[in-house]
Amino acid sequence: MKLTETEQNYLLSKSPDAGSSIAGPSKPFGLSETNIGNGHYSNGKSYLSNGSGSNSAQGGAGGASTNGVSQKHGKPPAMVARVDLPGDSLYPDANVHVSRQEFVRLLLQGLRDVGYMESAATLEAESGYVMEEPQVRGFREYVLQGNWGKAEATLMRMGTVDEHELMNVKLLISKQKYLELLEAKKTHSALQVLRNELTPYSADTDLLHSLTSLIMCSDPEDVRRRADWDGASGTSRLHLLNDLQRYIPSSVMIPQRRFLTLLEQAHSYQLQRCIYHNLPANLTPFSLYTDHQCDKVGFPRTTTNILTGHGDEVWNIEWSHDGTFLASASRDKTAIIWRVKENGEWEDYKTLREHPYPVGCLAWSLDDTALLTSSENYIKLWVTKTGVCLRTLDEHTETVTVLSWLPDGSGFLSAALDRKIIQWDHTGSSSSSWGPTPIRITDLAVTPDLTRVVTIGMNQIGQYHDPSSRRAANGTPPNPAGNAQAPTGIKTENRMVIYEYSSREVESHLVFLPLPNV
Repeated sequence: MKLTETEQNYLLSKSPDAGSSIAGPSKPFGLSETNIGNGHYSNGKSYLSNGSGSNSAQGGAGGASTNGVSQKHGKPPAMVARVDLPGDSLYPDANVHVSRQEFVRLLLQGLRDVGYMESAATLEAESGYVMEEPQVRGFREYVLQGNWGKAEATLMRMGTVDEHELMNVKLLISKQKYLELLEAKKTHSALQVLRNELTPYSADTDLLHSLTSLIMCSDPEDVRRRADWDGASGTSRLHLLNDLQRYIPSSVMIPQRRFLTLLEQAHSYQLQRCIYHNLPANLTPFSLYTDHQCDKVGFPRTTTNILTGHGDEVWNIEWSHDGTFLASASRDKTAIIWRVKENGEWEDYKTLREHPYPVGCLAWSLDDTALLTSSENYIKLWVTKTGVCLRTLDEHTETVTVLSWLPDGSGFLSAALDRKIIQWDHTGSSSSSWGPTPIRITDLAVTPDLTRVVTIGMNQIGQYHDPSSRRAANGTPPNPAGNAQAPTGIKTENRMVIYEYSSREVESHLVFLPLPNV
């Protein structure tokens, strides 16, 4: 946003000693001295009281902000020469076009976020750009101060909200207004908002019933608790502003702390590109001067133990949740439970035999007292402490490719190439099939909140019948490697199928296209 010539001359002519002045173009457009700071933070400290308390008169870097309302945007400079640059590209010779206007506006927001108000005012004067139009700053102020009438009127004057989404915006504002009236024990006014604003704006009867039930709350604390809302003096207005942000173009109202969002994205990208990265993101130092790159020092490169016990290839390993046991599955038709002693030495704790075919999958129960193994279409449930097989399950007709305990410990899921997901209880004594799946499942995961099951696998295009017996006379399955290879001449496509756990219905279905030949 460029300053007009009149605004620029005004800004450059103001004295720095004019204590009542505010930064940039705010004063010429008629806003009061208490202006919106876009959720600004004073020297990195946030003061979130929703704008309902008394405001400090302090300005500059030390001035506090009230739920995003800053008291001043800084003093305008006495005399700053405006710099006019050709074009709008930040770096004309760069491979990617970066708008100089967008960069400067984000820089203005960042400066005010950390408290450099006068620096931001100087940059506005020198560049001719303002962070936001005065109407946007006014809209922020009205929302954060709870001036709902002016907030709606300003939003209408801005004309940036799509006509079809305007009702959603009004609903959000009216809901906040309604809750604040209930909190203030103004029940009659709250009822007027419910009847005249919320009911016409919302077609969600469940929401209306929930809001109506709040009328019966005995005190403000009960309102806040039942509405899961922290009140007018909390951060609810700031959250409302963030919700309203979705309906306003980002070029008009810059998202809160946008510069920080870009830095976090850059940090995340650098961590993903780091070959030897082996630390949590919150423990990784981040510098703007150089790209992140870990050296090999923190990466495991030294062999500390070699475990010998299997007589053939090891196909899978799985740590117990407490880290004291390691299970290994082998082509030699056994699984071994290894234990780490207190002195750091390893021992062959239990060898689990009785598998008719090579062992593929492993899964520890949540308390590590039980271990699941799979051997082609068989599943075995073992007691960790004794190594005794409690149960052998054979409801699958093809290779079991994944075993997964449910997050609540109530049971586990098994999936196989036979296009079946079977749910078992924790003892394996009862089961229920999810029916035929669209794919031959190769892996599966359950979300931690037990709401979805994500599966991946293959869908074969065309008909195929395997004439060989499932249990060959020599004791070797038709596919001894236990892999998911398609028969020769059959085309396959890879898919992801996401189920809703409670209903077992398919929620979404994705097809992965093959990469083009390079």
